[in-house]
Amino acid sequence: MSAMNTTSRFLKSSLWILILSMMPQSLSAQRLHAWSTITMNDKQAFSLKDSSAIHAIKTPDGYLVQRRVWVLASEVHQETLDSGSTLYDQDLKPVGQTWMDLVLEDAKEGGSHRSMRKHRSGLLTGHVTSSSFIIQTNPEREFERLLTQKRRGPLDELLNAYLAQHGFISVPLRDMPLELKGRGMLAHVLTYKHRSNTDEQPFKMIIITRGSSFIQGVIHHDQVLTMPKVKHQSSTIYGELQLFAKPTDKQLEALEELAYRFIPL
Repeated sequence: MSAMNTTSRFLKSSLWILILSMMPQSLSAQRLHAWSTITMNDKQAFSLKDSSAIHAIKTPDGYLVQRRVWVLASEVHQETLDSGSTLYDQDLKPVGQTWMDLVLEDAKEGGSHRSMRKHRSGLLTGHVTSSSFIIQTNPEREFERLLTQKRRGPLDELLNAYLAQHGFISVPLRDMPLELKGRGMLAHVLTYKHRSNTDEQPFKMIIITRGSSFIQGVIHHDQVLTMPKVKHQSSTIYGELQLFAKPTDKQLEALEELAYRFIPL
């Protein structure tokens, strides 16, 4: 493998990472079919097992996708991951395979535990078409559908099922900002998983509820959702805020405080 080819692949992969980080309308937590063809320069780059989560960005001709993976350190040579390498998740369970030499972006030691020291973690990028995604795995679109569909059961049951399906973490009432806690408000947080090669990643979406059944609003990192009866909508430095009741200044301050708790420094 020539140094020129390695440098070229590294520059192309770095450009893709830059595009992923800058473009709007991310689809983190979207999941892929096992038969999806993930390409790089029109060639199959790597494959993932069925229902694997990825970070995706819409492009004019498809989607750029990104996945955080762990690999054997012996298979990484000067930022390049060997073709035929097995891809693992953070629990070192196999999740896929490479089909060509690929740049492992932001590669670092897999972890401090002894079993992780033989591994490296990093980011792989590729390209897919819209048909690669499993339907009903987009948290934004499913949330919009939840608010507009005809219900056959209590909202709290449907909401809890939605939160569990998409991997939201509920914030205990005791940990809520005082102004929100005093009004019985709870927060449910969906964080990015494959946007960067770090354990602590920023929030993608925060759903605020009053009690277990009344949805108060949403804070989204970069999208304005299509929802009925929104009373307040604002673009803030921390994301897009949409509420179903007009907030007080103190509530806006508390929501900002809540959002920043889930943006790592």
